[in-house]
Amino acid sequence: MNKTKRRLSTIVVITSILLLAVLALATGIASADSAKEELPAADIQEVIEEIDEHVHELINGTVALHDNTEQIADNETLDEDLRADAEEVHVASHELLYIAEDIHELVEELEDLAKDPAVNKAEMGVAIDEIKEHLGEYTEALDANHDLVHDILSTVPETHKAYAEATQDAMYELESTLEEIEEHIDELQGLLEDEAVEIQEAVEELADNAKELKKLVRRMNKPAHSVPGDVGGEIHTQFHRVEGFAVATYDSVKELEELAKDPEKNKEEIRELVVKELYGQVNSLWGELPAAVSGMSELADKALSADPEDANALKCEDILFEIEDVQFEIDEQVKELGEKVQDPIVWQCKCMSPANPHRLENGNTLIAEHVGDRIIEVTPDGEIVWEYTDVVTPMEALRLENGNTLIADTGNRRVIEVTPDGEIVWEYYGEESKALGLSGVRRLANGNTLIPSSPFTEDDVPFVIEVTPDKKIVWEYSEAIGSSLGQRLENGNTLMTDMVNPRVIEVTPDGEIVWEYSEGVVFPFVAQRLKNGNTLIGDQYQEGIQIGPDYSGQRVIEVTPDKEIVWEYYTFTNPAGFERLENGNTLIGDFFKNRVIEVAAP
Repeated sequence: MNKTKRRLSTIVVITSILLLAVLALATGIASADSAKEELPAADIQEVIEEIDEHVHELINGTVALHDNTEQIADNETLDEDLRADAEEVHVASHELLYIAEDIHELVEELEDLAKDPAVNKAEMGVAIDEIKEHLGEYTEALDANHDLVHDILSTVPETHKAYAEATQDAMYELESTLEEIEEHIDELQGLLEDEAVEIQEAVEELADNAKELKKLVRRMNKPAHSVPGDVGGEIHTQFHRVEGFAVATYDSVKELEELAKDPEKNKEEIRELVVKELYGQVNSLWGELPAAVSGMSELADKALSADPEDANALKCEDILFEIEDVQFEIDEQVKELGEKVQDPIVWQCKCMSPANPHRLENGNTLIAEHVGDRIIEVTPDGEIVWEYTDVVTPMEALRLENGNTLIADTGNRRVIEVTPDGEIVWEYYGEESKALGLSGVRRLANGNTLIPSSPFTEDDVPFVIEVTPDKKIVWEYSEAIGSSLGQRLENGNTLMTDMVNPRVIEVTPDGEIVWEYSEGVVFPFVAQRLKNGNTLIGDQYQEGIQIGPDYSGQRVIEVTPDKEIVWEYYTFTNPAGFERLENGNTLIGDFFKNRVIEVAAP
């Protein structure tokens, strides 16, 4: 079997393994209903709404102060000193109203900024500082008139006592409202600063496990040096590999602790350390430490096969079990921390193994649930407003201009176009010589359909074809093995991926490769040419590929025409499709975490 055949065979096996893993992950999930998880952005908006309500109370209370003092100040039958006191408070109420209106404008600005708090964090901080300054001015002006309000109430005649009492009530309510606003402003400020606190807390937890890992390795030192025979020598050597990687992990975490003392200042260094170095060290799939621990376990089993009563081998085995538990905890903590130190997730939707999500013009999101065997359209609140279920393991769905939906029905090896009512109005099955192992689909401006095929078996022919509405093949390209789509570009070229020879290529109608990107790419899945000329690439990890600490899989990257990486987001699972949105954010199918995420623009 040649090299290509072997690689294709590997793809087939891996696809089966991944599908079984996802199905296992799905066990126990009662339904695949989409739901938007509560996000920090929602908390921020809720607090701002509460502030807005209190600011309206502030304005109304100030108007009450104004109107009631006016009734006393303008009545010429009343005592002159009483009228003067009322006039002074009345004049002050004008200034108080100006300040309250300024606060209201700033709160409206906050409401607008809070639509994307991650991007507008700095501007929100400026607005909050201005609000706090105005609150101080308001409090000072109100306090300056506090005694006058009491004097008015104590001297006003019975005929106007109701106005004086209303003035005093308004003042007390205003003082209470001010306290409410100040508390909510502090809460809002805390929410904006929580990111730094969360990072520091996460690093502390990670540091505890890194210390525990180092202790466990130290405990294994003596028994690892005491197993007899040749296998004992192998265990001795392997122990030092485990020790070296455990110390390297510990040192990385110590460095991280220092950087986390000022997470805002050291944000980029923290990100690099967590998502590249640390994750490369501890990742359970291919990290250096887990690989060394796994090798040590195999040698311990080998020693116990020779002598089941070997006390030192048994001791090594017991400690290795503990190390594996701690190592798993560290892996999970690094993933969680990695999500915190990258561009924030501003929206997410729970769904079953999503592939190639697309944001629609109405703001909804169209998702192919690969394991859920359906296509769903969900609102920003996660409500399913449309679904199509006559599919098997679909890989992509596109909403067409006519309102129909084009679907890559991978399990049924066909492409279908369905109406909103679910009627199939166009269908394409591959020819026998071109079995459709679909990884996506595109409808072109000329009405034709662009179809990529990844092989189901090693005998399948990989290709990308352009098919007319009457199902004639008018263009094909078969040099990309295990291809997945990018798009048909405005210049007439076609952007696609080549999974077996890991690269993204742009080919002319004549099949000439005019642009290629392969540096550090492991298993590219989908590409998108952006309006700025850059290319967005989804890179996956595949079993059996040892990547090392400076790994490249499990990420989405943006590269320039000159092949410089200008943006990257590590998913820590295989990204199954993505889309750069008009607002600059990036929509990603987070396959193994059963969700679609929207990541904020950098």
